[in-house]
Parts: sequence; structure tokens; C-alpha cells
Amino acid sequence: MGNVFPPSYNYYVGVWRRTPYDVLRSEPMCLNGARGGAHISSYDTDVGQLWRFHASQMHANGFYLEALDVGENRFLAGDLAMVSDREEAGLWFFEFTTPFRGGKNDVAIKVFNETGLLLCSEPLNGRAILMSDKEASARENDGAWVYNNAWEVTPDVDDVEVDMFLEKYLTQEDELDKFIAQL
Repeated sequence: MGNVFPPSYNYYVGVWRRTPYDVLRSEPMCLNGARGGAHISSYDTDVGQLWRFHASQMHANGFYLEALDVGENRFLAGDLAMVSDREEAGLWFFEFTTPFRGGKNDVAIKVFNETGLLLCSEPLNGRAILMSDKEASARENDGAWVYNNAWEVTPDVDDVEVDMFLEKYLTQEDELDKFIAQL
């Protein structure tokens, strides 16, 4: 597990979206550990959206999740509450799944607890929930998925290629400001 999620990095655990796109809630969402329990929030939230993976010494794909900058209760328990001690934290497991966004640093995974319940998300309500695979397969009358059943884990690193891509637009904005100032 250490090779997949090196402990020297902090990670965003982003929603792997299969539910319908909602224009009103269009911003990308991720797992958040603030406010005493796991929930879904924007990547731009002030605290709770960065996580650290701690590999289990007993299970190859097992890990503990630690939310950063959330205070004393920072480990994710098996019931999705946040607890202060790693010994009280839930043991989580992952398996790889099909990429969603597929960024070069993204790793798409399904996360489940010791009893086999999947960690899912319901972005419309901002909920992180545990459910069986069958429950997670629920669909609306129109066939749309109700829940997202996977996550895309992304390290919090500066990406030179992304920065170079964005730099082009920042330069254009500076040129536009100069042009407007001349008017």
C-alpha cells in the first residue's frame, strides 16, 4: 500500500462521479473530515479535505485515514465518525476501479470497511455513507445513479505541467487588464 499512497504525501479523496451532473452543485467534491464526521464538501473548503493514508501492517490493502487540520479528532472510524486515536480508527481497504477524471496523479479506488460495506457519497446531500454494493446500485426512475461508489485519490502536489497550462490564461488576463486600462 505504501507504494500506491506514499505516507509522505497528503491526499484529496475526490468523489468519483457517476451520479447526474447538477449545474447548481457543479464544483468538484471530496471527502471531508471536519465537523466531527466524514461528509462531502468542496475542494475549496478551509479545513478537512486533506487526508493522509497510514498503511496497515497486517493487511496488504488495509489502511487508516487521517484528516489533516481538523483538531484532535482526526482519524476516520468505522462508523464515519472522527476519533482522536489511531487505535480507535476504522480499518479500511481499497481495490482499484476504472478512472473517472483520469489525471496523471489520480488513483481511482473503491473503499470498504472490515464488514465489506462500501464508502459511498451522495453529493446532493453532502453525505458520505456506508452501504452494501446492492444498496449502492440504486437508481432513480430515469435510470440515473443515486450514489457514487468510488473515489479518485489525488496527491496534494504542485504540478508543473498544470501550472504551465494555467500560466497561459493568467498571462492573457494581464494582457486584457492592460488593454482595458488603455481605453
